[in-house]
Amino acid sequence: MKKRTWAVLACSLLCLPVLLLSGCGKTETNLNVEEAADKIKSAVTFQDTMTALPDASFDRTYSIDAGDLKSKAVYVSSGATAEEIAVIEATDEAAAKKVKAAVDQRIADQKESFKDYVPAELTKLNDPVVEASGRYVLMCVCDQPEQARQAIKDLLA
Repeated sequence: MKKRTWAVLACSLLCLPVLLLSGCGKTETNLNVEEAADKIKSAVTFQDTMTALPDASFDRTYSIDAGDLKSKAVYVSSGATAEEIAVIEATDEAAAKKVKAAVDQRIADQKESFKDYVPAELTKLNDPVVEASGRYVLMCVCDQPEQARQAIKDLLA
């Protein structure tokens, strides 16, 4: 009986670190996209007035398959600047990769549009903040990318 008690105790002690460390895994990010976009908008200084992009315009602005999209919140400038915020939730991580590619393409398209229209905006477009985490893709084009990086980091923490 004494041997069995020691065996159970030894096994328990060996299993304890595994059980304790299993709680240290990465937790899944859960964002309310509207609140997240509003927090970025509040945390970052923008030159232009930022307004919510209507759903009908979203489809023309971002080439994202509706089946890959769960929710979105996008703020755009008046058009005089390239400033923009996008917080997009995909249906899963595979769809998030497609969403990120679409966001990257949006930035490339903006670079092409602004290179002759307002070349000074290329500074912002050459240093966009784009973060992907799980099902989410967050993007901010602004004059203060450090502010945007910190705001997004705080959201994803």
